[in-house]
Amino acid sequence: MNLLHRDPTLKDTMEGLAKRIGREVEDIRKDVAVFVELGLLEETRLYSFNLKKNEEIQEIITSQLSAESIVEEIRPGKIGERGHTGVKS
Repeated sequence: MNLLHRDPTLKDTMEGLAKRIGREVEDIRKDVAVFVELGLLEETRLYSFNLKKNEEIQEIITSQLSAESIVEEIRPGKIGERGHTGVKS
């Protein structure tokens, strides 16, 4: 609790909290559960942007658009009803 008293706006995962106080997750799991039960800690879900997955998706999109561009150069107007977005117009 000293950690949270020093920085009451701190938000972290169970792993992050354990690391900050130099303990293992299993060592603090019960204490954290008690603090949550007492209402001293709020358990929330954290989300973060997955840069690796974003790069993979961007590569797929780029590859698909490049392939469609080649088809368009060879056969103008023949990509199909869905166009580049994949959505029917």
